[in-house]
Amino acid sequence: MRAALAAIAAAVGLLAAGCGGGDRTASPSAPSAVGVTAASDIVLPLDGYVLDGAEVRDVARARAALLDECVLRYTQVHHVPEVATGVTPAFSPYRFGLVGTASAREHGYHDPADELSESFAAAHPVRVPPGRPTASYLLDGDVPAGVKRPLDPGGAALPDDGCAGEAEAFLGGTVAENEFAERAVTAIEEAERADPRVRAAIGDWADCMKDAGHDYANPLDPVVEYGGASAVTERELAVAREDADCRVATSYVERRVAVLAELQQRSLDADTDRWEAHRAALAERVRRARGYLDLDAASGRAEGEAQVPAP
Repeated sequence: MRAALAAIAAAVGLLAAGCGGGDRTASPSAPSAVGVTAASDIVLPLDGYVLDGAEVRDVARARAALLDECVLRYTQVHHVPEVATGVTPAFSPYRFGLVGTASAREHGYHDPADELSESFAAAHPVRVPPGRPTASYLLDGDVPAGVKRPLDPGGAALPDDGCAGEAEAFLGGTVAENEFAERAVTAIEEAERADPRVRAAIGDWADCMKDAGHDYANPLDPVVEYGGASAVTERELAVAREDADCRVATSYVERRVAVLAELQQRSLDADTDRWEAHRAALAERVRRARGYLDLDAASGRAEGEAQVPAP
């Protein structure tokens, strides 16, 4: 997860180069927003139109469990072990680096709510395949020539589109506006990072940190430097506290949130119908995923016991 942040940090550093200097406090054009002390303080126009972290994880868990259940029916062998993996929601505020100024004083760059961190992934595992199964056609349904199509104990043949297709069908099928939403999210995030107001906010933060004795080009640098360590050190806490002070002094997070909100609202206004269709489809997907997980937990499914999912 932090490898991805490092790549973003490099890109942001290039964009921010040459943007610092001058008064390190918030510019006159900065929004007059309530100070952000935690990620939960941030409210954005598209919050209801993309999955939040908990929803992303629940859908991923349901899909993995459905795959396991399907493979088990055709092979009598479990396919998906429990492994920790990170799943990142769109527009995660942790893309800004340290967000919780209050948390920083206690946890440094190890915020227990940071959805992009390795520790968060370990604490909220999602069951996913570690690689391709021995018989990969069980997932895609593309049975090789000369191989008999598998039958489950009830005599039903492996679906044409395999266990992955069965899982998708159970969850409501592919969301029709997925490609639109993915393109829109990418475009918004890229536009936000390139916006001159964001570059100015990064420059102001970097100047503030330089005054405090730290040479960081952008706010993701200290997160990458310290966030992957196994334990919080006094040095990390000291840097994080100065980082938090600089974010407050320059209104760094508030300025970025204002730009992101503006871009999101512009996209929502331009494609309201498509966003509404996407939201409705995602809501149904989450409903089915959570309903399945609730039933799966209530059933206390024993090792080796197969179930046939029904929408």
